[in-house]
Amino acid sequence: MAISLGDYEVIVAFPTGLSEEALQVHVEHAYDRLRLDAEDEQVIDGNWEMRKASNPSLFNGTKFRFAEVCAVDDGAVLRLGITDYKHFLGTNCTDHWPRLLEASPAHLASPLGNAAILETVDGQVVLLQRSTNVGEVPNTVVMPGGHPEPGCVGVSSMEVWATYEATREWAANVRREIWDAMVREVVEETGVPSISLSSPLCLGFSRRVLNYRPDIIFLIKCELSAVRVQQIYASEKD
Repeated sequence: MAISLGDYEVIVAFPTGLSEEALQVHVEHAYDRLRLDAEDEQVIDGNWEMRKASNPSLFNGTKFRFAEVCAVDDGAVLRLGITDYKHFLGTNCTDHWPRLLEASPAHLASPLGNAAILETVDGQVVLLQRSTNVGEVPNTVVMPGGHPEPGCVGVSSMEVWATYEATREWAANVRREIWDAMVREVVEETGVPSISLSSPLCLGFSRRVLNYRPDIIFLIKCELSAVRVQQIYASEKD
């Protein structure tokens, strides 16, 4: 049985949709997670090792850390740092995340997720049920989504990021990855070919109240009917 994730809050909304060109992206070391004291950081490391022991499929990939987004006259400005999955599970996904949030939101890894309102040609919205074999909110009903990946733009680890020079050209590549990743997630999770999908429009940013979990939300139109999407999904699973 699927579980509820509770309430969400809107950080900023773009009701008519925001194109890629209208979003300015800044990625800087200053927006990385604020480290805790040495003892708490050791607890994060220890919990990660225990999780890996019970679920060997877990992978500590890098993620873009959401710092803030601000609407401006001609679009929006998004500010990001870099974090990883281990510190997401060790901060946002711990029982004491409210204490960390109260101390400072900067202590939370808060990786930027993505989710698509995937609308079929006959006006239906595609939803999926997550696997039981995932580190976060297993067995829940969700929109297609995941994360944009720093590894796709050259930042494969926190060690690489520590000495990485974040240029303006690289930030443009990050913005491209944010859009590409949304299409990639939809294709991977539903089986619908990219040729049947419109270019994503950003509808805004939301945050799940539980675990203080941020997402960028997109609208993607699909040329296929809901029945055809279900057929493709079923054939991909087989």
